Amino acid sequence: VRYQSNANVFASCSKDGSVKLWDAVVNRCIRHMGNTPQNAEITSVRFSRSGQYLLTCGKDLIPRLWEVATGRQVVQYNHQKSTISQINFRAQAIFSPDEQFVYSVDDTGKMLSVWDAHTGGFLTSCTGHHGLMRWISSSPTSPYLMTCGEDHHAKFWTVTA
Repeated sequence: VRYQSNANVFASCSKDGSVKLWDAVVNRCIRHMGNTPQNAEITSVRFSRSGQYLLTCGKDLIPRLWEVATGRQVVQYNHQKSTISQINFRAQAIFSPDEQFVYSVDDTGKMLSVWDAHTGGFLTSCTGHHGLMRWISSSPTSPYLMTCGEDHHAKFWTVTA
């Protein structure tokens, strides 16, 4: 669950692959964003700073960008292949501080993928974990990231275009 920056709307994600927007004042569903193909569980939701977009990711390891006003999917960040889809892996995707990039776990679950947030184009991968990557967190002001994985390591990354 994530709140929009104005705290009037929050997004929820579900095991059935659905994403819903809720009016936080009256606690009523105001939009169903649609389901992922094969109803893959969604495990991560993030609003853009403007609140106009919602970034999701789930057990199919495919980040998706949704337009909040319409519920329409506008970008899908596709990996070349998906080797660990539908396993018990709670993948997430996040925006860079300037929202020009999207960071997510790659299709092996061990590398950080960097995407062009607007076009969905794959830019690069960052290697370093020997186990599944479980958490990604970014600095709110600079191109720094931290990741944690099942290899019991936290990694510090500097990502630039």
